[in-house]
Amino acid sequence: MQFLSNQRVLFKQAVMFTGLSMLATVAVAVDCDSDTDADTILGAGNWASCEKATPDSLKLSFYKMALCTEKPTYLDESKCVYLLNSSSPKEVEISVGAKTDLLTGEVSVPEGVYPYAVMMIDNEIGVKTVFEFSSGNEQTDSLGNTGNSCWTNGKDVTWGYSNAADTVMTCGATPNAKFSFEEFKAFEGYSNKVLNDTTPTTSFDVYLLKDTTSIATSGSDSYGNPTGDANYIWGVQTFNDAPEITANTKNIDMGFALTEGINMSFNNFLTGSGIVESVNLVGFAFSMKAN
Repeated sequence: MQFLSNQRVLFKQAVMFTGLSMLATVAVAVDCDSDTDADTILGAGNWASCEKATPDSLKLSFYKMALCTEKPTYLDESKCVYLLNSSSPKEVEISVGAKTDLLTGEVSVPEGVYPYAVMMIDNEIGVKTVFEFSSGNEQTDSLGNTGNSCWTNGKDVTWGYSNAADTVMTCGATPNAKFSFEEFKAFEGYSNKVLNDTTPTTSFDVYLLKDTTSIATSGSDSYGNPTGDANYIWGVQTFNDAPEITANTKNIDMGFALTEGINMSFNNFLTGSGIVESVNLVGFAFSMKAN
C-alpha cells in the first residue's frame, strides 16, 4: 500500500466478477432449470423462453470505468475518477468466481465517498454457456442433435431465426461451448435507454450511444428486429451502500454480475417440434467493495 499524499490512495486493482443485477429485460415465461422442456414450455405457442439462467462467461470490450462523487451523464463525467479511459477497447473475459485483470499498473483515487460508478463498453457482447438438463429430459437443437447438454455454438445471437442452421444452441452429450455474440441496437420496447431501474444493491441508468457524446437512434424493422446506430453501451449505477476510500483502504474489489443474467429461448416453427433455440443476455452490473 502506497500513498501519494494524505488525500489520495494509490492501489493496484484486482477485479472479481460476482453478484446479481439486470441491464434490460425481455418477455419471459418461467425460470430455467434442469427440468425445463421445450415442448412443455412452448405449449400451444411457437416461441417461448425461460429466465434467470447464469452464463458461464461473458466477453466484453471496455472503454471507460470510473467512480464518481456526483451523478454523471454521458456528456458530463467531471466529478468522476477514471480507472480506465481509453479510445481503444480493453477486451475482458468474465467468468463466475474468477478473477481477471482489467487494468494494468496502479491507479490513484482520492479519498472520499463514491456513490456512483460509470462504465462504457462496446455494444457487442459475447456469451458462452452450457445448460445441463436432467436425466430423461434430453433436449433437441434445430439440426436434430439431442442430449442432456445444450451449449452456445459461436453463431451470432439475433432476435429471430429463419434458418435452422443459424440458431445459437447445439445439443448433445459432449459440450463444446463457444462465445456467441449479441449486438445491442435497442433495449426493451426498442428504446435507446433504460432509466431508474433497480437491483437489490443498486439503481441504474443505461444508454446506447452512437459515439461518446451522442445518444443512438433505436427502433425496429418490419419484422420486429431491433435496428439503430449504437456503438457503445454507457451506464451509471447508484450504490445503495456507497463505498468509501480512506487512508486505511488497502484493497478495492470490483466486479460484474453474471448470476441469472440470461434467458434461454425455444421454438417449434423451424422444425415442427420443440427445440432449444438461443440465449439472450438480460443483465449484468458493476459492484465495488473497499476494505
